[in-house]
Order: sequence, then C-alpha cells, then structure tokens
Amino acid sequence: MLKIKDTLGIIVDANKDAGVDSAKLIAGNILNQRVNAILMKNLPAGIKLIAGSYLESNVGKALIANTVAGALIHTMPNNGKVALAAEAMIKSASLSLASSFNIEEIINELLDGVPGLEPVEKSSIEKSSIEDKVSGS
Repeated sequence: MLKIKDTLGIIVDANKDAGVDSAKLIAGNILNQRVNAILMKNLPAGIKLIAGSYLESNVGKALIANTVAGALIHTMPNNGKVALAAEAMIKSASLSLASSFNIEEIINELLDGVPGLEPVEKSSIEKSSIEDKVSGS
C-alpha cells in the first residue's frame, strides 16, 4: 500500500496531465474551427461546390487539420509554439473524428456472443452515468 502523500502525488500529477491534455484539445478545436472557416471562405466556388460538404465532414476536417499541421511543422520545425499548435490541431481533429463513430455499439457488437459475457443494454453506460448523477453518487 502507498503512503497517502504518494497517492496524492499521483493524483495531482494525473490532474496536471489531464489539464494540459484538455487545454490542448480545446485549443486545437479553436484552431481547427478558425482554419476551416478561413479555408471555406476562400475556396473557389467550383471547389466548394464539388468538395465543400466533404471538407465540412469530420473526415474532411481531420484531413485539413493534418495538412495544415504538417505544413506548419514542415515550414517552422524549430518553433515550439507551432509544434504545440500542430499537435493540438491533430489531437482535436482525431477526437472529433473518433466521436463521430458509435464506439459503444462497435464494442457491444464485438463482445456479443463471447462465452461468459452477458449482452449489455444499449447506452447502458449513459444510463448508469445519468442514474449516478440523479442519485448523487
């Protein structure tokens, strides 16, 4: 068993890491929104007509974020702020893309039929989380 001081140190470090990760995701989201707005505003009408809806999808936004991040890193490899911004853009776009999939359903389908596992109700995770909030747990 750990000493209380060591346990608290682990928790504090985990919270620091989580805070940095959260800030990067938020900053990346802001950067991606601004870049996408500038790009969509300045796209030629023909390209906007052909590819506009694709570029506004989560896949398109991830493609844009990765392309812009790559261009930034390539042209300014020694700039720490650019590297941080590029990382934030990629992580945020990746989270948005992953969030567009129904991960719970994919996991449930993979686990259905595995001997010894009972099927789970749809959205059981969401229900239990809501029930915890209502009951004050």
